[in-house]
Amino acid sequence: ADATSVAGQALLINTKEASGTGFDLIKANVNAGGAEVFRVDGTGAVIVSATTDSSSSTIGSIRTTGGLGVKLKANVGGNLNVAGSTISTNTDDSTTSLSGAITTLGGLGVKLKANVGGNLNVAGVTISTNTGDAADSTTGSITTAGGIGVAKQVHVGTGLTVVAGGATVTAGDIVVTSGGLTVTAGGIKVNSGITVDTGGVVVTTGGSDITNTADSTVMKAVSSHNTFTSDALLLQT
Repeated sequence: ADATSVAGQALLINTKEASGTGFDLIKANVNAGGAEVFRVDGTGAVIVSATTDSSSSTIGSIRTTGGLGVKLKANVGGNLNVAGSTISTNTDDSTTSLSGAITTLGGLGVKLKANVGGNLNVAGVTISTNTGDAADSTTGSITTAGGIGVAKQVHVGTGLTVVAGGATVTAGDIVVTSGGLTVTAGGIKVNSGITVDTGGVVVTTGGSDITNTADSTVMKAVSSHNTFTSDALLLQT
């Protein structure tokens, strides 16, 4: 067309055949017609025979300098490399590892931050390789602005600091195997009794008050050794 502007179609292909795969609207062959490289079948599907793999946005069997809009599904047999942002407008929430706006049958690797607006449910083990120690409630490898609920055991490799609120054990014991137990303020309240195997109990300030409302022994000291050369009861002022 020699016109400076085209109001209709530059190329129009009409057929009386109904849409179908039994014929081609366009077909391109090479090697004296022996090898097909490109065709558009009777349904409008575009078939490209090139096998060029993609290693960048400018290399591959099909290339475009603009965007690509896909209304329905897109199945990619190899890797999908995205230089920009990946945005899903799907609002499906996730109830299992197989449901949600984005799902994967394999792992998920995230090099930088991951922000989760709702719950994070992990069926396996959660491992943090960060070695940052905690100096307060806002520092450390794992921090939370709220509480932590643990149904089973907690093992702490070094110190455990409770800033406020105290520590309550509703069932079971508190066992200190070494290092002792130091309370700088607030005291210790025991409803049923204290057993000290070795090391004794030392009160530096504040004294010791024992109140027994029942008709029974208030304090009992027993030495089970066969010979005794020390003091059975020593009071110092």
